[in-house]
Amino acid sequence: MSIKSIYIRCDEKTFKLAKKLAQSNERSVNKQMVHLINSTARDQNIKIDEVETKESQKELQQHGLHSWDANGSEVENDSIGLKGLVGIPKLDVDHTNND
Repeated sequence: MSIKSIYIRCDEKTFKLAKKLAQSNERSVNKQMVHLINSTARDQNIKIDEVETKESQKELQQHGLHSWDANGSEVENDSIGLKGLVGIPKLDVDHTNND
C-alpha cells in the first residue's frame, strides 16, 4: 500500500476546530482526519473491494510507453524518466585536446 496525500482547504474556524479535536484525542490533525474518514466509512458500512483497489493501482502504473525485446515480447521499460538516468554513465570528453 502506498501513501497518498489529501489537501483540505478550509476557513480558520474549521482549522481551529480540527486542531482542537485532534488535540483532545492526542492525534495530529492529519491522523485525526484519517481517523474521521475511516470511522465514518465504517459507521456507514462503506467498503472498498480488493478488485477495485488493484484496478486503480494498475491504472496508475500504466504510462502509455511500451518497449519490446528482440523477440517482439513486451518488456517493462525501466529507462523511462529519472529511472533511466541512473544507469547512464557520463562520458568525460576533453574538447581542448588536439590528439
